[in-house]
Amino acid sequence: DAWAHGPNRSLYFFGTNGLYYLSPNEFNVSQTNRLSVGRMDREFASIDLASFDVKLIYDYFLYGLHIFMSPNQPQFGGVKRHYFYDERSQALWPMEYPAVVGPTSTVYFPNEDPQRRRVLMGGFDGHVRYFDANATSDDGTAIDSYVWIGPFQVGPVTESKVMRIAAVLDAQSPNVNWGIYVGDTAEEAKSSTPVVSGEWKSGRNLWKHVRARGQNIYVKLSNNTSTVLPWSLENITATLAVAGRVRERN
Repeated sequence: DAWAHGPNRSLYFFGTNGLYYLSPNEFNVSQTNRLSVGRMDREFASIDLASFDVKLIYDYFLYGLHIFMSPNQPQFGGVKRHYFYDERSQALWPMEYPAVVGPTSTVYFPNEDPQRRRVLMGGFDGHVRYFDANATSDDGTAIDSYVWIGPFQVGPVTESKVMRIAAVLDAQSPNVNWGIYVGDTAEEAKSSTPVVSGEWKSGRNLWKHVRARGQNIYVKLSNNTSTVLPWSLENITATLAVAGRVRERN
């Protein structure tokens, strides 16, 4: 089951070294067909495929490919590896599901009602599940929804500073928390505490004047409230300036 048809009878399949794609009426397979080349090469090469049941299924609602890697046995330990390939952005995203979800079996349900077309997943616990973009919680547990944007970097030995920042959310979007993280390295910035933070409301938000300086800068957006619908970001605008060479720190 490590293959799936995409739009127009294109073909995806997962090999021992990554994800491949074949156009309709294409029969010769080479490394040029490998979509994952240069992305997650080491991670895909380290997977013991004998321990996983690999299933591929194309999601016409999300315009992408699900790569399910369920353990052969439900009690199998370790990280539950799954991935999603976004066809529009050509990006691979790692995914995690609880062990009982599996999935042990998958099928795309092409219902006449577009609201009922979805990927169905059978789990080790005997339940059939599907993805719901409007879910406000995961069986009562608040969904910790967040995204990191960045890192922004002017140069390898130059610091930059954020002078002001503003955002536009969808008119129906709930509030979104934001924070700016800085550090000498991307890892340091991402593991730090925000130097400035705030909250954006639906629609257009006014400029917020800030002073955040570092060689690497991240902006994190988050919302973990289970009583609201998923949030939606239209755009973020920020004014950055060169702050000079990286300062020496002992």
